[in-house]
Amino acid sequence: MDFKDLDTSEIDAMDHIKLITEFNSQLFDLLKQLNLMIKDDDIKYYYNAFNDVIKINNKLVIVPFIQNVLIYSEEIKAKDVNFFLKDNDVADKYKSDKSVTSQIFKFKDLFLKLSEPQRELFFFYLNLLCYISARYFTLTDV
Repeated sequence: MDFKDLDTSEIDAMDHIKLITEFNSQLFDLLKQLNLMIKDDDIKYYYNAFNDVIKINNKLVIVPFIQNVLIYSEEIKAKDVNFFLKDNDVADKYKSDKSVTSQIFKFKDLFLKLSEPQRELFFFYLNLLCYISARYFTLTDV
């Protein structure tokens, strides 16, 4: 499924509270898919801890996502494989950071482990998360 095939009207109609819920739901689903596809201790840990984390603060992931990942939305939207494979600045940026977002999006290491269909799914979810978080940003100005 291509992102352009996604009907975003439902997302566009959501208020900021529903957007957080939807973002967390989609991210949890991505973590679940990644946990099934690849064996990565960080993904496994955050998949298992995710619901506890968002119960403490449901904005705990969306805000860092906006700050750290949304800036790459054009590369993600374009499904720029080279961005994931060759951009060492992105990979290096997250190496020392132990936040939830940085560990989930260990771009380079994670991407290399995915097959082509898995990469398509990964791009789909990242596009969806970018769309939801951008919409949230416009409503809240985080």
